[in-house]
Amino acid sequence: MALVLDGRTLAATIRDELKTRVAPLPTPPILATILVGDDPASAICVKMKGNACRRIGLRSRKVLLPASTTTEELLARRDELNADPQVQGILLQHPVPAHIDEQRCFDRIALIKNIDGVGAHSFGRMALMLPNADCTVTVCHSKTRDLPQAVSRAGLVVGACGHSSRARGSKRAPASSMPATTRPGSAI
Repeated sequence: MALVLDGRTLAATIRDELKTRVAPLPTPPILATILVGDDPASAICVKMKGNACRRIGLRSRKVLLPASTTTEELLARRDELNADPQVQGILLQHPVPAHIDEQRCFDRIALIKNIDGVGAHSFGRMALMLPNADCTVTVCHSKTRDLPQAVSRAGLVVGACGHSSRARGSKRAPASSMPATTRPGSAI
């Protein structure tokens, strides 16, 4: 029987653990969130991330950029945050305006500061680490031939296609678990 993770309970446990770990630090870590443009849903997400930071004792730095920001301008701002020793984590709120090369911007986040884990380097790092833990990594996408077959062999399925229903209909291996993501490009 497959195990579906209870995200709310897990999140509460992690919040409590983080609060305990952050409390004794002399200077609270800073999470920088970058919002390009004025998408109302994205603005709400950035606000919620700031609130989540405060609940566990972190500081939040909002970086608001106009929708007219170019890829090069965003990369320059990203480089400033990468170099800032006070900033321990960086999030680029997506979607960004269509004229921005979002993947290039995600890939430019320093690995140690990449909170979302989005970007070729982060996914590659995860894929390289898992075999060291005796895991076999199979990467699939929405057009993978016989996706249900691939999912049925998995002990852990990480969905990053916007919704978990693509794999939920598949028969998963016994004792597998399936965390689900809620937006394209995000990862668990």
